[in-house]
Amino acid sequence: MASFIQALAQLVVSLGGIIETTQPVSEIVMAGHEAVGVKTADNVRLADIVICNASAAYASEKLLPKAKTDTYTDDDFHHSCGVLQLHLALDTVYHELKVHNCYYDRSLTKALRASYHGYVAPKIALYVYYPAVVDHTLAPKGQSVMTVVLRVPNETSQFSAWNSRRKNRIVKRMMTVLTQDERLSDLSEHIISMSLITPTEMKRDFNVTSGSAFGTINQPIKSLPTIAQLYFIGDAVDGNAGVHRILQQSRILSEQILAEKRSISS
Repeated sequence: MASFIQALAQLVVSLGGIIETTQPVSEIVMAGHEAVGVKTADNVRLADIVICNASAAYASEKLLPKAKTDTYTDDDFHHSCGVLQLHLALDTVYHELKVHNCYYDRSLTKALRASYHGYVAPKIALYVYYPAVVDHTLAPKGQSVMTVVLRVPNETSQFSAWNSRRKNRIVKRMMTVLTQDERLSDLSEHIISMSLITPTEMKRDFNVTSGSAFGTINQPIKSLPTIAQLYFIGDAVDGNAGVHRILQQSRILSEQILAEKRSISS
């Protein structure tokens, strides 16, 4: 996935585009009923088109405060569960693993449902992303990175207090599951560093509404505001949108914009 993103970035730059990753947007700038740019901490960037991939609730409450339209709140949505992401830097490479690895038993359904009912199931199910087997550029030679994902309740549940004790307890359970795999029996011995992302960080640092990892289960009956030159993508138009759905949305939206521009020019 990292190589794919790098390839997209290279394509954008080759076509004259500029990618800025340290400019948080605080507002979508309006001129009447038309989007004309975005406001950052130190500047206003004018644009012919604005594409927003924030959630509908966040965009309506935070980015479009001056737009004369109904405002969404968290209460307008049923949110998906959250995830606990365990990121490991390792001083070895597990060549026997695949890029995508799943750990679960016959209680998988119960484990997945638990995250929507405010608790973590006694028997947890894990997804492990291990790109080192196909991409050697993400870590120094002989080292690798691993991401372990556990579905947990989102920030709207009573489970949302992610204190150190709770984190340590759940990480211990995750490590127990992983090391039961003979290929990873020595995993603990090869950890250089470890970091965690909980639904709390997802909401605080990435503006993910309620820390929901997979968007919204439903969209509100009210439609998104129709503002000229403003297009939405991602969770705002398709709850539970994964990477493959985002890529599909991007293609469809690109074709839509190009068709509209051709229609105007003709």
